[in-house]
Amino acid sequence: MSDIRALSEGLADAVAVVGVSLVELRGARRPGTGVVFDEEHVVTASHVIRREEGIAVSLSDGQERTASLVGRDPSTDLALLKVADGGLVPVKWSTDTLRVGQLVLPVGRLRGRLRTSLGMISDLSGAWQTSRGGQIDTWIEVDATLPPGLSGGALIDTSGRALGLNTSGLSHRGAVLPHATVVRVARRLQEHGTIAPGYLGVGFYPGSLPDDVAALAGQADALMSVSLEPGGPGEQAGVHVGDALVRLDGDAVTGLRHLVGLLAARGAGAEVVLTVVRAGKLKDVRVTLGIRPQRRGWCG
Repeated sequence: MSDIRALSEGLADAVAVVGVSLVELRGARRPGTGVVFDEEHVVTASHVIRREEGIAVSLSDGQERTASLVGRDPSTDLALLKVADGGLVPVKWSTDTLRVGQLVLPVGRLRGRLRTSLGMISDLSGAWQTSRGGQIDTWIEVDATLPPGLSGGALIDTSGRALGLNTSGLSHRGAVLPHATVVRVARRLQEHGTIAPGYLGVGFYPGSLPDDVAALAGQADALMSVSLEPGGPGEQAGVHVGDALVRLDGDAVTGLRHLVGLLAARGAGAEVVLTVVRAGKLKDVRVTLGIRPQRRGWCG
């Protein structure tokens, strides 16, 4: 019995530890939580933010502060808010290795109170791509459905340290944005105010390479360049119609959706290396990604 009591007290202590770094969102589409990212910024789930004005957050001590939307990334369902007057208490992130079977708690702040549930990590795997092309660094599956109001809150370990950000905007059961993804996207939002995906200005069509060329490229699948945006990043860098794209920065390109995700992860302004097959030989083309023009039509 004493062991059970100690576990219970430890879990309650963990929730209290993270509680000082959780805020309740006001003026949102639906109940939601935010996690203090640094002394003046809060990260949350983008889908709970209804409008860009009239946002407020309620702190752990009951204070209500106005907040402004720095930017949002629908592809990863992450939004960054700046809170007036600063002085917030940033969440402490875990540096431990995640393990299947590890006890975890999704925690949020709803109607002025902390709310939580208990689960465990049921599956872990590598990077994955959302339906909107967002790149998530690690798949973290928890054996429980995310309770209402906890989107934008933290998934914590039994010490009260954050493992990631909870969201129901990417999966009906809920999903977790790991620490690496939260930091990467939040930093880009701080710097640019938006997540503008990288744009090549090249139209592609899926295809397969002949056996001898596939052996040279190390893969059979390729994206065939069928059109070039006049003056676009690809044309300026020297991409040709007829080039077969096989890799981007050394990562094998497995399809159009995969390419869109890779471009979104790099972002506009990034310099990338395209490896293409041209005239039976591999060639690297260095391209500085642009921003997609605001007009109809699709190019990668």
